Amino acid sequence: IPISIVINEMSKRKTPAALSIVDGDRLVGEEAAALSARYPDKVFTGFRDMLGKAFGDEVVVEDLKRLRVPFELEQA
Repeated sequence: IPISIVINEMSKRKTPAALSIVDGDRLVGEEAAALSARYPDKVFTGFRDMLGKAFGDEVVVEDLKRLRVPFELEQA
């Protein structure tokens, strides 16, 4: 079975799990990760284990306790 590697917008093969909201702009991936040194309180990383899980899932609840989340999260 062939596997395709999709190059991201920054021409890299891996996209970091990063999200930031700086001055009203939402950034994801490389762009958000690049801001983590300048705005550590506005960049959320380390959430890859939570992707695809329910908001109340034990893994998500424990990760949210452990991770520094710079914004309020609510269940959709």
